[in-house]
Amino acid sequence: MTEIDIRQYTGRPDKGSIIKTTQSRLVFHPSTGWVAYRVGSSNGWYVFNRLRKTGALGSRWVVGYSMTFQVAIRWARKHYNVKVPNKNWESISIKHYNLTDVTQDNILNYLLNKIKDQ
Repeated sequence: MTEIDIRQYTGRPDKGSIIKTTQSRLVFHPSTGWVAYRVGSSNGWYVFNRLRKTGALGSRWVVGYSMTFQVAIRWARKHYNVKVPNKNWESISIKHYNLTDVTQDNILNYLLNKIKDQ
């Protein structure tokens, strides 16, 4: 599993709120650009999206409705009729501040570049 710290990239949020460091898990398929992210707590389900050639995320998230990654892929394929790959996913642990949305386009592109550099 790759671990990437994006706290320096995003900067520390305003001091008015409670700031702490946390970790998120993102799963990425390097050759196709698919991104999977677990929504909610550790008991949440997976959602999928694909990075376009422009570097932006697609217009919709595909929900897998399962806490198990492979089941979520099967569910998304069946109900959304998309070609989500089922092999060669790379797991990424992201260290960030608690108020950072790691699914923003610029953060995902930053993560992609970090992965390619390693």
